[in-house]
Amino acid sequence: MIEKCFMALLCAVVAVGMWAQPLPDQVISINGITTHYVAEGPVDGPAAIMVHGNGGSYKDMAIAAKAMAEAGYRVYSLDSRGQGQNAPLDEYHYFDMAQDVDAFIVKQNLQQPVVLGFSDGGIIAILLAMLHPEHVKAIATCGANVQPDGIVPQAYADFKRWVEEAMERGEKIPALTKMMLDEPTLTPEQLQTITVPALIMAGDNDLITFEHTIHIHKNIKGSSMLILGNEDHGSYVMRSSKAADHFVTFLKGLYAK
Repeated sequence: MIEKCFMALLCAVVAVGMWAQPLPDQVISINGITTHYVAEGPVDGPAAIMVHGNGGSYKDMAIAAKAMAEAGYRVYSLDSRGQGQNAPLDEYHYFDMAQDVDAFIVKQNLQQPVVLGFSDGGIIAILLAMLHPEHVKAIATCGANVQPDGIVPQAYADFKRWVEEAMERGEKIPALTKMMLDEPTLTPEQLQTITVPALIMAGDNDLITFEHTIHIHKNIKGSSMLILGNEDHGSYVMRSSKAADHFVTFLKGLYAK
């Protein structure tokens, strides 16, 4: 009996170890840079792309990616330019990051993937839908903003003060931080050109104001909005599968039409 129990425990440990094996990191050259990414899920499943937040990496999207892979999607999680394992850059723009994702779609010959973006990744998803709607089936944004001051006022004021004080001390402002101060600057008219189905999500304790999330939702025609209770800026994306689960449900509704 003890031997059988030991063997059962050993099998369980091996199984967990196999599940926990890191996905093989891959590298692709696009737009003059190299981009690290991982892929998971059935190779013949519909394509999905995960895009992380400012200063993060594709690892931040691991829970969401796994949930979508288990739902049958072939999921590609990318390190945005100059972040994660990619070589850092001296200058960043959301437009360039959106073009990188589009170049990835084209080079990998993906057929209208769905895109889930968190924070900066959500901005990139919006830009992608605006610039290249023919390459995207649907997008989901989590805690995205389309103007720098879409951030909760106190947090935005603290952020600006920290930058100003650093500049007064003669410190160099990180390029990713500078981008957040200056971008994005999308107008309602630009948002209104988006025709790609969109799910706009945020936590009820998000860094993005409720009013700003509504602003995005109202200006993207036909979009759906979801405010998740008891969630902060990243909890429902990076620490649970809620964002991915809601996106999968949203997509089932699209496919059923």
